[in-house]
Amino acid sequence: MTVHKPVGLGSSIAVTSGAATTSSALSVQTKALRVVAVSAGAFIGIGTSPTAATTDYYVPAGETAVLALSPASQRISGITTGTTTTI
Repeated sequence: MTVHKPVGLGSSIAVTSGAATTSSALSVQTKALRVVAVSAGAFIGIGTSPTAATTDYYVPAGETAVLALSPASQRISGITTGTTTTI
């Protein structure tokens, strides 16, 4: 059994087909970030001013990824082709 201990608030980012969207900076309160690509796959870029590209980390539609974080504020961006994606 996996036990999740949420830290801070959850947030969603709606991404339109073929367009990148960037979140506001996140205050890192844990060593991991859980990303769920709800309706379509998404490429994930993390950094101080990221733009996700097809060469970045990919999360398939309906899948979850857990990414390691460093103790600094980061933005997340997602890009996909096809249907609308929520991250």
